[in-house]
Amino acid sequence: MKSIVKIESTKDVNEKIGQQTRYYISSLTVDAAFFNESIRKHWDIENNLHWQLNVSFGEDYTRARSGQDAENLALVRKMALNILKAETSSKRSTKGKRLKAAWDNDYLLKLLTIHDF
Repeated sequence: MKSIVKIESTKDVNEKIGQQTRYYISSLTVDAAFFNESIRKHWDIENNLHWQLNVSFGEDYTRARSGQDAENLALVRKMALNILKAETSSKRSTKGKRLKAAWDNDYLLKLLTIHDF
């Protein structure tokens, strides 16, 4: 049986209090604390992935909006992000690794032949 779960949150930033109500449809039969924790984990993953794609690849500035262009480019960016994260010999940031791969063909080849992801 599906039920609607209502979650209310309050946020205090610089003495400004904001309130938000979210509704979820779920068939889980768990307590509120577990459900709330699951939702927080989900959004934490979503927000961190989006932030990394935006900072490392400038995803918010892309002009691809028609047809499958945006979806295909997003998939390629996510694949590239996974490859860059799998390469652990360099201490550079994800953006730094991208730049190094653009300048150094040997490093690019190393990235493209990583098999641990």
